[in-house]
Amino acid sequence: FPTDTAPTSGAGLLQSLLIVTSTSVPAVISLAHKTPDEPAPASKRVFMVGILIVTHGDLGVILAQCAQHILQRELPNLAVMAVDKNDDPDRKLAEARDLVRGLDDGSGVLLLSDIFGGTPSNIASRLIEPGRVEAVAGVSLPMLVRSLCYAGQPLETVVSKAVTGGLEGVMYIVPGDAHGASAS
Repeated sequence: FPTDTAPTSGAGLLQSLLIVTSTSVPAVISLAHKTPDEPAPASKRVFMVGILIVTHGDLGVILAQCAQHILQRELPNLAVMAVDKNDDPDRKLAEARDLVRGLDDGSGVLLLSDIFGGTPSNIASRLIEPGRVEAVAGVSLPMLVRSLCYAGQPLETVVSKAVTGGLEGVMYIVPGDAHGASAS
């Protein structure tokens, strides 16, 4: 996957990723190095599609941690919201709206949910604003990594790459084939 940022060593990565837990209290996990709160000069500002993972339980948190491990770089355009069976969907919708606002730098936001028809997917569907906020259900690690790698592209490209990343990430593995195999 192409990246706009060269990988950095794993030891220096300590940036905060916003995680909204099922208790509706934001929690922060440490993922990559965060620079002081100085705005970047306009000439050096990088616009990126924001990505919000909305899933049941801790699935999104684990996917985000795995993606950061694979990419070995900061993920400032990624947030996660966990949904629990005891959560009020309207409150979670309001939290998701706030997260979308915080992630949108003008490039748009991609919402990734776990299973179509579940509460996370239903929340995501209520946030869709075509061309500005889009949603894809069936999040997987290949889908997330592909989305992050192309986040510097237009939103419609990121949506397309997310879907193809998810589809192409499913492989039948033939015994003894370390590289996977297609179903031919």
